[in-house]
Amino acid sequence: MKTKKEAITLLLLVLINASYAKDGHKLWLQYLPFDNKSVGDYYRDYPEHITIVGESFTLAVIQKEFEIASEGFFFHENHPVFSKNTRSNLTWILKSDDLPDNIKNKLGPKLWEIKEEGYWLKSYQRKINITAKTDIGLLYGTFAFLNAIQTKEKLEYLDLLENPKI
Repeated sequence: MKTKKEAITLLLLVLINASYAKDGHKLWLQYLPFDNKSVGDYYRDYPEHITIVGESFTLAVIQKEFEIASEGFFFHENHPVFSKNTRSNLTWILKSDDLPDNIKNKLGPKLWEIKEEGYWLKSYQRKINITAKTDIGLLYGTFAFLNAIQTKEKLEYLDLLENPKI
């Protein structure tokens, strides 16, 4: 009888331990460090020099997400610097209406295919542009960009236009 109780107790302990799950955020965006220094070096500058145009709660969430991602990807060695200046930063996060006119013209009509909560994640002139009509679209685009880094996609080939539907 005693061994049966011990077996059931052991089984319950194993099941309880196995039932702990990561929260939803960490389940799909774990931001684990790169195991290879050269891979980390390839991605390091993009989440470090960021232009975010505008001010809102959602844009503050985007900034916080970049800070969390940088801590995870780069062992706390990389700290994002945010500015509103689009000249020197490698990652631009801005609504399509806020894009400089010369960039709007060069990006062409695909820019107008972005729907209300959609985004366009585009590598252009050695910069990453996350463009949307709304702040929510910018947030979705930010998650897509961080996922591209997490899955080690080649950033110079990014060209993803998504229009999520709920």
